Amino acid sequence: MREAETMMDTEIDVVLADYPGLGRVRMCGCNTVHLSLGPMTLSLAPEAFAQTAILVRKAMEQ
Repeated sequence: MREAETMMDTEIDVVLADYPGLGRVRMCGCNTVHLSLGPMTLSLAPEAFAQTAILVRKAMEQ
């Protein structure tokens, strides 16, 4: 039973944000954030995604 629960955990796929025509952000069961923009997808650890968000926000403030 524990193995089945573990397999279910890895099948998690949650859309955190979606902007039609631009991209989407989703979290998968392997604890990775996938940032998709057009044909490109960056797969980042949650900490790296948070740092990327701060970087983009700082650029927008300029």
